[in-house]
Amino acid sequence: MATSIELVDGYEVVEPGLQVKIQVVNQEHPNKQFTLKIHRRSASSPRQPDSDPVVDQTTQKSDDSGAAVFVWSPNEENISVSGPGYRYYPSVDIENGPQRQLPQASADSDLVALDIVSAVLHELVVSLGPVMAIPVYAEVSKDCGVSTRRDFDFTWDNWQTNYKPVVFTLSGSEEALKTFGTDYTVDYKNGKVLMNSDVPRHVEIEASYVFGYFSNQELLSFLNMSMNDINYIPPYTNFSIRNFPDYWRSIVISGALVRCLEQLFMAPIFRERRLIFSDEDMNGALINYYERVKQAFEAALTKKNRWSLTTPRGVTGHDVIAPPRISAHNFTQWAYLRGRGF
Repeated sequence: MATSIELVDGYEVVEPGLQVKIQVVNQEHPNKQFTLKIHRRSASSPRQPDSDPVVDQTTQKSDDSGAAVFVWSPNEENISVSGPGYRYYPSVDIENGPQRQLPQASADSDLVALDIVSAVLHELVVSLGPVMAIPVYAEVSKDCGVSTRRDFDFTWDNWQTNYKPVVFTLSGSEEALKTFGTDYTVDYKNGKVLMNSDVPRHVEIEASYVFGYFSNQELLSFLNMSMNDINYIPPYTNFSIRNFPDYWRSIVISGALVRCLEQLFMAPIFRERRLIFSDEDMNGALINYYERVKQAFEAALTKKNRWSLTTPRGVTGHDVIAPPRISAHNFTQWAYLRGRGF
């Protein structure tokens, strides 16, 4: 019987402090030592448990049914290499049984580990929705026909790593589907297909891919601007994306989202971007979304400003000073406050 490895809670994105439950079942090996290993791989590379680094491992005994439940706690040490460019996945070694067993699900379901900056970036990407997952179908590289070469550039950068490009070579009336890894690799950041062998100038390279409209660097700039907007509201603070209070998270993201949407409104000015954002219904939907996010952001800034205008109450562990002129009325008040511990 094959070994079953399942992420119980269905997490895809994890941060330090989260607990991930992993259930391992092999009915043919009850009461055996199961060793769970957590591996790290590049998002653009397949699982290779023999060579991928092990960031954490633990061993426990299976029960009478051959099942064991592990709890993995990601922390800043074992997920120090974080971000969407990397994936974490489990493997299991069984005492006197099969070794390096992997989850049966697709490798795309592996865990993505994020630090605080990457986590905020991820939430901003999710808030932008389809803007960060725009499909392009059957585009022929602009480098075709120039010379015999291996690298082929396409219109858009920032290809999404969780969508594998579909690549064809076109020659005359023939087309051939290429295999990722065997025939080509991908430079996701710069939007390039890198063939593993020379391609003659008469052969065209065609790719279908998915890209994000904004790069991570642009999104980070918008987040920093949003952070500055909040810091500027009295009382002035000096927080950064790495250390701001957790209850500011939604306002930081909504402020960055407003700036992203403002950039999108400028897109139709330029021809190549007009091809993506020229639909009137889409523009109307973006404007409505923008207005809602902007109002929420401004309301949050106003609330922070009101908090800053509230006079702080003094707190002391000392007795309240006795009034200089004693009367029945003020002595009673002083004695009451003193008894309350103010």
